[in-house]
Amino acid sequence: HGRFQQADEAFLDFLLANVRDRFVADSGAADAGRVVLVRMREEDKAEYGAWPPPPIDWQMVLKGLVSFEPDVVVITTPLNWGPPSPEFVREAGEALLPFPSVILAAEVETGTASKAESDASLRDMLPSISRLAGDRMLLPPVSSLTAMPEETLRRQMEIGPVALPLTVTRDSAMLPFAFRCGDAVVPSLVLQALTRRTRMPYALQRLLVPLRGHA
Repeated sequence: HGRFQQADEAFLDFLLANVRDRFVADSGAADAGRVVLVRMREEDKAEYGAWPPPPIDWQMVLKGLVSFEPDVVVITTPLNWGPPSPEFVREAGEALLPFPSVILAAEVETGTASKAESDASLRDMLPSISRLAGDRMLLPPVSSLTAMPEETLRRQMEIGPVALPLTVTRDSAMLPFAFRCGDAVVPSLVLQALTRRTRMPYALQRLLVPLRGHA
């Protein structure tokens, strides 16, 4: 009746809860330098062709990353410059091809009301999470898509939703691991990045939804 599986999962949750602090400390020491944040800062905008940086600047930055051979490249801002599309969008997309995994941000709004067409367009682009423990209704629902990468780019890369503005406190920012998209549960940009980094298929993942609603 599935009771052994429930017991195994409960025991695994107990182990993870009791080693979390030590695990974070150990992994921080072991993985020092293995995660790199590359920032394009507005105070340095004179170094770019325009602000926000146009595709040709993204192309140059991405080409500079190739020699470091990253496993996963995550771009946390939607690569969309509005109509008409500027030059070198195709070349920026070609600069992404050498990387094994690339995840591009899609900006979404969350709320109680949901637009069916927005749900459908995003849901078709994303994997779904079938193994869920807790109340899925506590996950933030996608109400609308506000910014997507250029179509030329998103045809060949993974898309990861991110909700803005973030819930920011003095010590941290709350980043949902998953969203409700219609009747599906879809991974956020953060969860997609972790999935690619750990090479853990979604079919083997189990998402825990605590009472606060942040998985």
